Amino acid sequence: MNAVLGTGQLLADLGSMRGVWRDRLRAFAPDGVELAEDLHGGVPGAFPYENLVYVDLDADVAAGTGRYTQTNVVLSGREFHQRTFTATVADGQLRFDRLGPDAPVHVGISGGPGRIWFVAGSTTAPGLARYAEPDLIRVEGDRRWRHTVLWRNGELARVLDVEGERLATSTGSVHALDPRDDGHPVHGERSVTTNYAAGQSARDATGQTATEIR
Repeated sequence: MNAVLGTGQLLADLGSMRGVWRDRLRAFAPDGVELAEDLHGGVPGAFPYENLVYVDLDADVAAGTGRYTQTNVVLSGREFHQRTFTATVADGQLRFDRLGPDAPVHVGISGGPGRIWFVAGSTTAPGLARYAEPDLIRVEGDRRWRHTVLWRNGELARVLDVEGERLATSTGSVHALDPRDDGHPVHGERSVTTNYAAGQSARDATGQTATEIR
């Protein structure tokens, strides 16, 4: 039996995502029409496209805690972009380091075996009126699925559908498919966005552009 299972379902499922994934992302309008371009997301651009996703979890099994790091690297379908997210596991939740100005604290919680929700820890944060995107991840062995719904300025903007396969269990170096040079660090600096910030998150249902700092 995997010892990580003793720390709870969330930590077990996070551990099951360790490795390098190849994700294919598709976007849909609220009426179900597939989009060739998304103007509303955290990083706007063409669809469909592919990411390499590196997931690391440094877990303390006895304490039921851990440190989570995820880096997304564009593989094909749009211009190169890299984003890194970091979080801490404690008290049965994954707590992300704050994503940017006016952003709520985002948490990962168990939805039962093989299911993880990434959601705002509270609905009272003012930034959620400008940007909100709850995320459901389902993992089965070397396959995973991710589904999100995006609201901009309180209005439904689009749905995201992601299907991925694990390419490797080790994240010790960049994958052979990675557009970054061999020897490049797998993870970058933590990404910060202004999508939640008043006066800077100008993008809305008309597709105006906001800024990602990194």
